[in-house]
Amino acid sequence: MKHLLFLLSLAILMAQSSCNSCTSEDDSDPKYDVMTRYGAWEARADETRAKVQKIEDRFNTFLHYEFDSLDHHIFDSEYPYWDKIDVYLNEKGLQKAKLFAMPSESLATEEFYFDEGNLIYAQKEEKGMKNVHPDSALHGNQFFFTRGVLVLALDPEGKRRDIEDDTVKIESVDLMHEAKQIREIIAQKQIKL
Repeated sequence: MKHLLFLLSLAILMAQSSCNSCTSEDDSDPKYDVMTRYGAWEARADETRAKVQKIEDRFNTFLHYEFDSLDHHIFDSEYPYWDKIDVYLNEKGLQKAKLFAMPSESLATEEFYFDEGNLIYAQKEEKGMKNVHPDSALHGNQFFFTRGVLVLALDPEGKRRDIEDDTVKIESVDLMHEAKQIREIIAQKQIKL
């Protein structure tokens, strides 16, 4: 009898759990699903923006290091026209890096922001930083990263870009590659704070 009750209870439990996952398409609201997913990434993006702004507010107090000719020789980029690479560090390590193109080649700039050594945000500005609002740390094409994965990309107007788009993927891979190299070069230096 106990065995029969156990099997009956198990069957009821399995039926209930399988029914919970069975909903008709009419019962789910796709707009709600999209808003929930976007809201989650938007909240994470807001958190990243706050970290970037905090770094930006204090980067003048950080130790500034400019890549020398040996560093430039080691640094390998898909865009070999970087003229100047500035790095900002504090007691927690690498916080920010800024790349400037050779003026004869391009006006492009890139900025990288790090949290505990991990890339959290990068931005590319093809026309250079001088053409953006000086009171904003966030401009250009924006890339948000979590644990080495691109999670959100925005265009200069702040509109969401498709992170599955090949162009966005290639840009993010190039940025992660450059950020990794910057971290590695800085790690090999014996920079005193």
